[in-house]
Amino acid sequence: MRRLKKRFSAIMSLISEGSRNTRRLCSIAGVSPKCYYAHAKGASEKEMSDERLIAMIRALQETYGNSLGYRKMADRIKDDYGIVLGRKKVLRLMGDSVTVKDAKALDGMIMIVTFSNGEQRLFDATVLKEEVFEPLKNNDVFREFKIEFGTITWGDGEIDIAPEYLYKNSYKYNYPE
Repeated sequence: MRRLKKRFSAIMSLISEGSRNTRRLCSIAGVSPKCYYAHAKGASEKEMSDERLIAMIRALQETYGNSLGYRKMADRIKDDYGIVLGRKKVLRLMGDSVTVKDAKALDGMIMIVTFSNGEQRLFDATVLKEEVFEPLKNNDVFREFKIEFGTITWGDGEIDIAPEYLYKNSYKYNYPE
């Protein structure tokens, strides 16, 4: 993306200096004229709207200590801002970072979590002090998790943990070969 922006900037610079053949400049830069014109036009209303929503999500994650999964995030956006969003849209907006690909529950509220970047990490769930996580202290409940859209959930999605929180609060795991 950064490389494209440099190419677009170069084309804009040459056009501002008097070059008139945009198609030729795009061809030399290796970008389609359609792509260049879309960039020159600027961000669409949808992109600007998504950026505002991402800012809201980041603010809420900071407020709640990065512990909200996509389901709870959708609920918080509705309650705090009065904006109703589909959970899949919230997941997409939150999805710029890592997601959970696999996990294994161990004794003592410990999990081995495999993330979308291929990294395996140990997560100690005893750090989850909020009331919503109380049921996880029961080992049988803790072991009955599901991975839905890259997020670990328990029950019918009543409890979930943001993958960013899992990643940030876990430790690199070097498993024996």
